[in-house]
Amino acid sequence: MKKIRAKTLNKIFDGLKNDPEKAVGSYLFRGYRVQVSKYNENGSERVLRLYNRRRKEGVCVICGKKVIKTNVYTKKKYRKCEKHRLQENNRG
Repeated sequence: MKKIRAKTLNKIFDGLKNDPEKAVGSYLFRGYRVQVSKYNENGSERVLRLYNRRRKEGVCVICGKKVIKTNVYTKKKYRKCEKHRLQENNRG
């Protein structure tokens, strides 16, 4: 939850008109919680949005820890941190 001011709240409302996906979140405005979320969103849609946001930010899709290593073939950061990549490799 982020603390915001009136000017930022207006930007969030403008964002709802232009790109609703970017406006989603919980905000704290003068002691009130303002939650912007999609109506009737099921669990899989919410998880997919979280996965995509974490992937774009370069953090582990499981725990949210910063991913440091990059894939040598694709030149993109891995989806998972070193700990979770090792766990996945040891399972198989």
